[in-house]
Amino acid sequence: APAAGGFGAPIQQTAGTASTPFTTTNKNDGSNTIVLQSITGMAQYEQKSFEELRLEDYAAGNKGTKGQAAPAAPAAGGFGGFGAAPQPAPAFGQPAAAPAGGLFGS
Repeated sequence: APAAGGFGAPIQQTAGTASTPFTTTNKNDGSNTIVLQSITGMAQYEQKSFEELRLEDYAAGNKGTKGQAAPAAPAAGGFGGFGAAPQPAPAFGQPAAAPAGGLFGS
């Protein structure tokens, strides 16, 4: 018997998103043109959810690293010092410096 997916629908064997590169999609919304920046807005994938596309990619061995740059590291500093470089410990016998700033590190 042929394999069936959810609710008895036949399972579609596809290669996921590797065959068609992502592009934004322009759609008319009345008198306005909107730009969809979702892979499920593309004509090739509009009948599938992003979860289905991810499952197909995983089944094809594409874990999202093909041809993509690694995400950039967050910048140091930021709100309240989160992500800031740790301060060096005081020398033995020296008092620790008082923290500068207020409650939120500013």
